[in-house]
Amino acid sequence: MPSAATIITASERSDLLIARLNAGRAINVRSELVAGVPDRTGNTGLSGDGIGPEARFFQPTQIVCSRDGGMCYIVDGCRIRSFNTRTRLVQTELTTTDKLIHSIALKSTAGSGAGSVVRETELYFATASEIYHYNILRGNTRLVADAKQLGVALHITSIACFQSSGLILIACEKTHSIYLLDLFNPPARRIAGTGSAGKPQTISAGAAVTTALNRPISLSLSRHCETTTASGRGSSGDRNGSGSGGGDDWDERFVHFIEAGRQSVRRIGPFFL
Repeated sequence: MPSAATIITASERSDLLIARLNAGRAINVRSELVAGVPDRTGNTGLSGDGIGPEARFFQPTQIVCSRDGGMCYIVDGCRIRSFNTRTRLVQTELTTTDKLIHSIALKSTAGSGAGSVVRETELYFATASEIYHYNILRGNTRLVADAKQLGVALHITSIACFQSSGLILIACEKTHSIYLLDLFNPPARRIAGTGSAGKPQTISAGAAVTTALNRPISLSLSRHCETTTASGRGSSGDRNGSGSGGGDDWDERFVHFIEAGRQSVRRIGPFFL
């Protein structure tokens, strides 16, 4: 066992866990209900907010967590709910009234100066045909892309946000395609898929724009943080994307997603942004 003074990084913890699994040793992990009550949905006329079992959810479909694990944000029908993992308080952050929210993506912001903390102060969320920006600190919501900005009437199933540039990736199940949206230079551009469904039995690879996808959903960017130290030399961050020193440079090279029509996982990349 390491001494109390020993600092174990997240990468080393991950290596220890993998070593235990490879050695066939038991991993003592627990399952725990932290919010909501099974088989009890919320009343649409009430907020459903509360602590732990006092909270009620309506139609939860997606959850994303902050880098430090302190906050989670949950798609719950027409609402986005926040969940404080320390206090277990569930609160309604925003509601779209009558538009189902299909996907959310957190955007990280780094403070200035050495040892600055990277935190999530904003997020993007998508309905079937629109993308909105939400400032978590101020509680402000604004429409950033509709059919005009997107350039095509999409049925959005999932979005992901590049931390380094703020560009948004969009999965559209109906057009069997993935798009890239620069909010400052619309419209969205197709970067993967042909617009037609690929045959379920076909295993294809090659240029993304000529590969026929089949119902892409659930985008996820792989992330690795390269930390710039005070001396100017880079040092790799741990597997959770954290590091120490000066600024953080996000290396987001691949996006993984599910092809629902092929019951498979695919990736596209690399991106050098």
